[in-house]
Amino acid sequence: MIRPLFGDTIVNTPAVSINEPSQTPFDFSVYPNPASHAFFMDVQSAHTSDFKFQICNNLGEIIRSGKMAHGRTLISDLPIGFYFIRLTENKTGDSVTRKLVVEN
Repeated sequence: MIRPLFGDTIVNTPAVSINEPSQTPFDFSVYPNPASHAFFMDVQSAHTSDFKFQICNNLGEIIRSGKMAHGRTLISDLPIGFYFIRLTENKTGDSVTRKLVVEN
């Protein structure tokens, strides 16, 4: 039910919010996206050897994992669909997730 406002008084209530970190601990990109046979990961960090990756399906199951390396990651054996790539820094445990679309 909507109650009409009578008079000149307007009460301002503070907005409810959640404090979220404004930045991710590091950034990385996945290309090409969508991909069909392979993809590349580009990390904006000085120590790319200190990362591990996981490819998860939409149920959260880990399909593939490994150590971050320069070069391509083959995905030609994955079925068409949406996946998530989680990159985790080994020293701090910080992780960032990106979406990946696999197509023909």
